[in-house]
Amino acid sequence: GSVKNDIITLVQTSVTAKEAWTKLLEAHEYTTPGSIVPLMAKFWTIRYSDDKPMVEHHQTLSQLAHDINAIENGTIAPRTLGIAMLASLPEESWGVIVQTLDKGAKDYQGPEGSGPVAWERMVRIRLFDEYQRRQNAESNSAMSASMFKGKGKGKGAQNKGSGQKESEKKPGKCHNCGKKGHWKKECRAPKKDDTKDTKDAKKPDTANAAVEEIKSPEIAELS
Repeated sequence: GSVKNDIITLVQTSVTAKEAWTKLLEAHEYTTPGSIVPLMAKFWTIRYSDDKPMVEHHQTLSQLAHDINAIENGTIAPRTLGIAMLASLPEESWGVIVQTLDKGAKDYQGPEGSGPVAWERMVRIRLFDEYQRRQNAESNSAMSASMFKGKGKGKGAQNKGSGQKESEKKPGKCHNCGKKGHWKKECRAPKKDDTKDTKDAKKPDTANAAVEEIKSPEIAELS
């Protein structure tokens, strides 16, 4: 009892985990393998990291509690384990859920049962569920970002292809509509009547023919 109270007092008066660890080692110089102090120091100063699975973190604390109780039975009760779990979570990312769960540990009643044991079980389940929810949300977000990136690349390739097609248009000028980019046979504009121009080109110049007849010597002699 007194050893446990001394340890809790030292931890509570420490600002950082390193400071608590140093105080505990200085106050209790245990060297035997069954020393409870290093285990208690680690139990109360261990901190959860968001990149670590919540189940693994709980297993670490549970093993420490088991080892401590093996040395001094009853030191870490179920309620204490639940409190240690909540206390180890980062405030910036888990503060809201900690405040929600840190209620009614003594008089808890819920689907898991009633009392401290049921409360610790509820805390554990809620933390596991919240961790899984965050993992799923992060996975879905990454998948959506990947799909959006893929669509952007596809659109870019499509635009690039369109640009290539535009550049592949035939140079020169259409002899039908006068526009560039296609041949006359591909032109959709109404076709020009080339037969008229051809006939006009082949038709003799009657005016010039009359002049030539006048200039002819044979005709001049007859006159």
